[in-house]
Amino acid sequence: MIHTRVVTATFAIGFASAAALANPAGIDGQIGADWSGAGVTHRVVDSSLTGYASYDTYFRSDGTYVYFGLDAHTTPQGGSFAGQFANIYISTTTGGSNIGMEVTNDRFFTPVSSPNPLLSNNPTPDGYYYSQYVSGGLASQYQWSWASNPVDHVIEVAIPVAFFTDDPLNMGFAPATNTIRWRTSQSFGYDFVIGNSFGPDYYGTTTVPAPGAAAALGLAGLVGLRRRR
Repeated sequence: MIHTRVVTATFAIGFASAAALANPAGIDGQIGADWSGAGVTHRVVDSSLTGYASYDTYFRSDGTYVYFGLDAHTTPQGGSFAGQFANIYISTTTGGSNIGMEVTNDRFFTPVSSPNPLLSNNPTPDGYYYSQYVSGGLASQYQWSWASNPVDHVIEVAIPVAFFTDDPLNMGFAPATNTIRWRTSQSFGYDFVIGNSFGPDYYGTTTVPAPGAAAALGLAGLVGLRRRR
């Protein structure tokens, strides 16, 4: 059974009335053609790094959503499969991770590097603490979508670029103004694999529109429509 969570969203541009934000492409629990070709960063996380199952990661953006894909090898190579879950760590700056997501728990969290009881009374499995954020009452243009396929051990998630630029859950991270980087993965097993093992782009980086650029494009489109009338 494939679990999917897809929310039809709207996106308001500048002074225009809200227009439909297309559903993310290919969030179906399959690593298909949408995960190949130009613009996709593909990494192989070997079990020697995780101590658990080896898996592949995929990262891309279409300018509206940022996409993360994980595919655990059905036959672990020297490791063991610990469960159908993925925790991803993201940065909106050149520094460390400032956004975490437990994909299959459908929630975000604030990563910390040491126990901090001021954040929450809910420890992570390895004893660190975090504040949890869920989507209840969140405006539709910030809703994320994810899929989990426990047969093929595939997990996918699409997060709107606007989530990273606007911080709609008030998590306190620095809004993205240039680059979003997938830094760390803790998936299918309990060891963290820091993406710098793969070089300066980690699990992948993507450039986001400059603040106000989307609004400017939207207004330009409205002007064009008026001229054609």
